[in-house]
Amino acid sequence: EWPPWISVTMRTLELNPAVRFIIFGDSRPKVAAWPSNCEFHRQTAADLLKRLRSRLGTAPRTLNGMGSTSKISDFKPMLGALYPDMLAGCGFWGYMQEDQMLGNLLHFLDGRMLASFDTISPLPEPMRNAGPFMVFRNSRYVNELYRLSADLQPVVSAPDYQVFDEWWGPLADTMPSIIGREAAAGRLRAYTA
Repeated sequence: EWPPWISVTMRTLELNPAVRFIIFGDSRPKVAAWPSNCEFHRQTAADLLKRLRSRLGTAPRTLNGMGSTSKISDFKPMLGALYPDMLAGCGFWGYMQEDQMLGNLLHFLDGRMLASFDTISPLPEPMRNAGPFMVFRNSRYVNELYRLSADLQPVVSAPDYQVFDEWWGPLADTMPSIIGREAAAGRLRAYTA
């Protein structure tokens, strides 16, 4: 079920008409008028597990947790690899949680910013990857960064949230670690606030 403030979140998406938003969920958010720049794709937990098995070759048997500790969050940095069909033609892709409110995205994510960076995080060093909001260049290299993790196997097979998308979890080789390592090696241009 969507949170009670989802209509406000959806309005902030609508106020970014040059940005295309894809919303996944079991049910479509209830709003007075659906924004023309938003697409809804119904996806159950079973659908996600099927896609994980198809694209990654493995998946947990089930997904545990709901809300902010949802196992689904572990897969956010993998969305570029999981949904290339939906991202075809996009120069960038990103994710945000439903409790985020957006201002004018293109005021910040302008041509200069997008030309200069491969990953864009609203967090400062050393966090490098934010669970609530993140932007990635839509390229094979960037979309496959998650594969560089020494902790990939437990992330994709454990039913519980491993905090792969964040900097604060128990794993040694999270997405922020990968981004930092690749940026330090000069293979990735990472922006942090």
